[in-house]
Amino acid sequence: MDALLRRCLTDSLHGSLSSRHYAGLADGPCQPFGVEPGAFQEASETLLLVAPEYQALRTLVLDYFDSISRCVTNDHMIFSFDKGMMCGEGDCELVEQIGLCLGLDAARREAPQLLTGERPELLELFPELAWFRDTVFLWKMLLLPACQCPAVQKWRASDSSLKWQYKKGRFEVIGFQTTLTPEAKASKPGFLQGVLRWFGQYESDKKSLSRASPSVLTGSSQELVNNEDDVLFLKELPSFNGALGAADVELLLSYLTAPYLRIPLVLGFFADRHRASALREPQLQVILDAVLFEPGPWQSPSDLLSVPPETVPAPDRRHLATGAGLLFNELMRSPQSVVHAVLSLLQVAVEKDVGRPNSANDGLILYIIRLASRIESYLAFLVSHGRRGAYLERAGASYQAFVRSLARPEDDSLLNELEAAHREIRRQLQGDVLRMLNDWLRYASKRPEKLLPAACRVHAHIALIFKNVPSLEVDSVVVAGFLSAQAFLNINHRWLEDTLTSGDTGRLGVGEVELFDAFEARRSSMATWLSDSPSRASLVLRMVEKAVTQNSDQEEMEWAELRPGEWVPRKHMPPESWFRSQPGEAFPEWIFRTVQGGAGGRQVSVNLGQYGTKRDALELLPSWAVCSPDFQEAFGRLDAHCVEREAAAKRVWKDLVGHGGFSIQRWLPDESQSDPHTEAWRGTPPSWALSVLQPVISALPQLKDFELRLQQPVREDANEIWLGAVPTDLSRPKELRVQRSPPLVEVYNILEHGRHFYRTMVFSSDTAWSFHVHEGLSCKI
Repeated sequence: MDALLRRCLTDSLHGSLSSRHYAGLADGPCQPFGVEPGAFQEASETLLLVAPEYQALRTLVLDYFDSISRCVTNDHMIFSFDKGMMCGEGDCELVEQIGLCLGLDAARREAPQLLTGERPELLELFPELAWFRDTVFLWKMLLLPACQCPAVQKWRASDSSLKWQYKKGRFEVIGFQTTLTPEAKASKPGFLQGVLRWFGQYESDKKSLSRASPSVLTGSSQELVNNEDDVLFLKELPSFNGALGAADVELLLSYLTAPYLRIPLVLGFFADRHRASALREPQLQVILDAVLFEPGPWQSPSDLLSVPPETVPAPDRRHLATGAGLLFNELMRSPQSVVHAVLSLLQVAVEKDVGRPNSANDGLILYIIRLASRIESYLAFLVSHGRRGAYLERAGASYQAFVRSLARPEDDSLLNELEAAHREIRRQLQGDVLRMLNDWLRYASKRPEKLLPAACRVHAHIALIFKNVPSLEVDSVVVAGFLSAQAFLNINHRWLEDTLTSGDTGRLGVGEVELFDAFEARRSSMATWLSDSPSRASLVLRMVEKAVTQNSDQEEMEWAELRPGEWVPRKHMPPESWFRSQPGEAFPEWIFRTVQGGAGGRQVSVNLGQYGTKRDALELLPSWAVCSPDFQEAFGRLDAHCVEREAAAKRVWKDLVGHGGFSIQRWLPDESQSDPHTEAWRGTPPSWALSVLQPVISALPQLKDFELRLQQPVREDANEIWLGAVPTDLSRPKELRVQRSPPLVEVYNILEHGRHFYRTMVFSSDTAWSFHVHEGLSCKI
């Protein structure tokens, strides 16, 4: 967005005045302005970037801001919110320059009010300044430790809108229903601190902690491990749950003290057949992922030109930093060591197979597949970048931008070597590994009640295998496998319900965001590939339907494209008149009819990765239903499927599939309808009622937390009254029936069902007056 704001419009009369002043291109003695990346360089050193696109974009972003810092002076840096929420010198200077051109009075003195919008003259003319301000603020806030950011929960897009004010010399920002600030507080833990809860309580004031830091793995900041000698003097070694012996642990920690060399050393360590089985341990999987996919220190272009260190050991490790990340650097310099280790691990995975999922080796095998797929994506990226100069290829888009330190077209011999390595890993993944996973799926399809989660894990890893296939090598097997995996997961997996922590990738074994990224990247090319040939599309879609329904007896038929990316059996293809509006049909009726139906339930959406029409699409029963005691008592299973019958504002209605005519409904509270039992609770109980209640309240201390109110006026000689018991904690109220003669007190809870309110007795002072057998009053009733 910084680069976009610097692009000035060509129209000098109506061109963006803010852009010309920000870029330093306005008339007169002007200098350019800019923003600082803050802690991004340091914080990004330990980000787990399993996608090569993110590693490359990190380099481009840091290179861009490095170039900005060389042409912008410190007093022209704006929006330095991470340093302080005051209005800085650069902010005032920019506002003053634009304000003078517009004729705004007191622009410099009231620059804070102009930037917050409390004086609207500036932001009304240049809303891009408000967008840029908010973007910079949120970016710097997200670099803070998680404990200083908004709570992790489901937010709406409108919650991210920021409201700015200037009070007592500081900006005040409200967003996500709280006051926000990107200033780090010294009393709070550092960035990513405590992220390795596997390894004990590591405490440090450092901003960024690596998951592969030997100091972190020892669990104490008092025993910093910087070299091999420090490893030898450790009082206690991490055990990794007994996966490695003491000698192997010492060797592993020694390798981790050399970050620049740790990739070939650690990969070779685990590629040994005697140690590969240790990767069953999730702690060691976290370490190996960090070794490979944390980019490490960034080397700026100026550092690249600096002279080598004159002493050994060097005073610091700046000369060991890389421009594009450690894994890219290793693949550029010595790809064979990485490829050989990956192929050895894949061979171990195939040898450990017992022919079914959920075995003792399940976690080890799937982790090795993930590891190989991710390294393969780095190789494919390097080849694509070197051959065509495209640093990003997804959804049919290709942007021409070379990433510093990566291969270029003139590096022909290196690119040939990388292509050969990529083909070798691809051959292994789509050969023995894919056959093994398909065997697992056939085994799981015969035991769906027990192995449905295992089948979901297998499909997730099949999607990873196919996501790296080059566009020119896509065939029916690739498209069918990828679409089948997506459709199967959309039906049988509950998305976004995993509570992820460090080292935990949820029930699929693969991060859900990583899968979303793969599905989005392949969607357009898959849809185009199918549209180009209806005959091969029919073959693929029959394979998808068979995989999703797990029914090999499906009738084979030709498929046709209902609309772009939506396929249905040709015999279910509606006539052209289906898409035309009918006489008297309103637009909402027309859009729902044409989009949601017309295909008899058999439909494959490449756009959504979904099998079934939008109206009749299968899905796993939601968690709120699965966790219901009534559902468990009736059906006793977690993998039931359903289709949506109706989704109203306050009610969700699902029909159960395979359970003849049963359905389940969920009603949400109706805030617009109040409890009629509470509407008239106004008066004070008469004295005789209080005397009857006194012994009951003494015997039941819970009633002391309720305020007793008379529901409606009563006569003095009344023998019976109803009282409302309003709780002080705003929980569900109760009702009391008080009788004068003979003395009697009955207590009722108020229940709601289907927008109707009912009483249920929970206490009676004299059970002779009631046929109800209650269990006694408690504060939870």
